[in-house]
Amino acid sequence: MSDVITIPVPKKELVFDIGGEKYTLSLSDKSRAAINNRYQQIEAQEVANNQHTSKLQSMLTQELGDIPDDATDLQVKEARFRITNKYEKKFEVASEKAEKIAMANYLPFLDLLFGEGSGQKLYHLVGENIVAINKIIGLVMVELNKANDVTDYMDQYLKSVAALKQAAEQVGEDDGSYQ
Repeated sequence: MSDVITIPVPKKELVFDIGGEKYTLSLSDKSRAAINNRYQQIEAQEVANNQHTSKLQSMLTQELGDIPDDATDLQVKEARFRITNKYEKKFEVASEKAEKIAMANYLPFLDLLFGEGSGQKLYHLVGENIVAINKIIGLVMVELNKANDVTDYMDQYLKSVAALKQAAEQVGEDDGSYQ
């Protein structure tokens, strides 16, 4: 008589409860590929904008550091005001660009995840707060990545095989067949 080995079948979809409503995310290869591709495109835009902001911060720090040590208090104050005012406008532009990136990408991405109209629906649910939408997307992507982690299944399978092997050895020891 042979033992039956049970292999757990991974989920084919993830269901999220967001604001009391169920949203289903397909885990099919085609869906995952489209989701990962689109998410990487969004991340690339955000990284580029964040790098620009970091560069502005470095330039601001450098210019503030270039104020001569022998300047009077009034000269230092005026220079700081002039420099920070110049960069404040640049930071505003970068911030507006970040919001434009979010608005142009997050809602269509939610439509890709959960179906047409989901982005607008969730956006209204969170009080038209794009930061909250970003958090929802982040949590969904964490769960998607966990569901796609093949090592979990491999580890579970290896533990199952080890347990079966140990049980077989124990049976062999008990009946003397392995001596």
